[in-house]
Amino acid sequence: MTIEGPPVGEEHLAVARFRTPTEDPEVSSRMAAMPNDTATQKVGYVDESDVDLILVIDAHRHGPLTKLLLHEAGLTPVGELSASRSTSRCGGTRETDVELRWDGGSLLIEDKIGSSFTPGQPASYTQEVLERRQHSDCAAVLVCPAGSLERYRMAAGKDEAFVYVTFQQLIAVARTDGDPLSLAAALVLQAASEQRVPPRIDPLAVAWGEGYQAVVAMVTPPGEAVRFPKRAFRSLTSDWVKLLLAGFPPSADGPWHWLSRGIVCVYLTEEPDAAMLPQGAALVRSGKSWRVDLIVDPVAVEHPATDQEPAIRTAVDAAARLRQWCQTHAPARQ
Repeated sequence: MTIEGPPVGEEHLAVARFRTPTEDPEVSSRMAAMPNDTATQKVGYVDESDVDLILVIDAHRHGPLTKLLLHEAGLTPVGELSASRSTSRCGGTRETDVELRWDGGSLLIEDKIGSSFTPGQPASYTQEVLERRQHSDCAAVLVCPAGSLERYRMAAGKDEAFVYVTFQQLIAVARTDGDPLSLAAALVLQAASEQRVPPRIDPLAVAWGEGYQAVVAMVTPPGEAVRFPKRAFRSLTSDWVKLLLAGFPPSADGPWHWLSRGIVCVYLTEEPDAAMLPQGAALVRSGKSWRVDLIVDPVAVEHPATDQEPAIRTAVDAAARLRQWCQTHAPARQ
């Protein structure tokens, strides 16, 4: 498996304007092509906040969705049950989509339709559940379409944070219950299930990239932040990824992490002084540009990124070294 490579020119620096689904030509065309009897055609576009609200409403009426989630999580509430959206966890640094609470316990619910985990998100749920279990019952559930289940399992990696429940399981119990609110919830969940990752995005690349980003976030020093291009980890065309660190001069394009070759590099438009290169660096002519390479441990995209923390740490360290060198020694762009 390989990951999308370095772009040509500087168009990768552009950030696309956020568009609502009806403004997005791809989403609009896919919706128009659907048969008229699909759930999406009946209720329109469904996002994760809609699923949040469905789960909160069901919890407040002790509905079938809540009963299934509690059963799968192995929890038996005693007394009054409450539910709310967007609650805090991990000392206020993280947010839970939906939280069910009762005297002596809680259930944390994360729902996904197609979005990726944020860096460290599964581990944060593991941390919160373990801390709460010291004084009460607690579990975390991830709710997602059945077609995306393995993607999220893979992205969570070693963090056994979640019990997994699919939209299809929830739809089945809602339809079996058969009351109007349950049937309405089933319709919304069915519409959420009909949405798919666009064909140009490879779910395996997305899942691998989520693990890579989580490890990068974990090994990045405090006070530092590494971002990624919008189109990183979408397709399997090469095995380069750009690490976006603040502080790189405009004359340097990078740093790029060449995963399988074990190289972190920057591209320069002017030839640098070879005597002033970082220790252990190599200077390579690449077309009309010059490339400064630092050798690091290779990362195999055939294996989970979460199993390769030491190698990824060397790449993050090398990126910081290249930034420091570029700030003082990279030739200015003519």
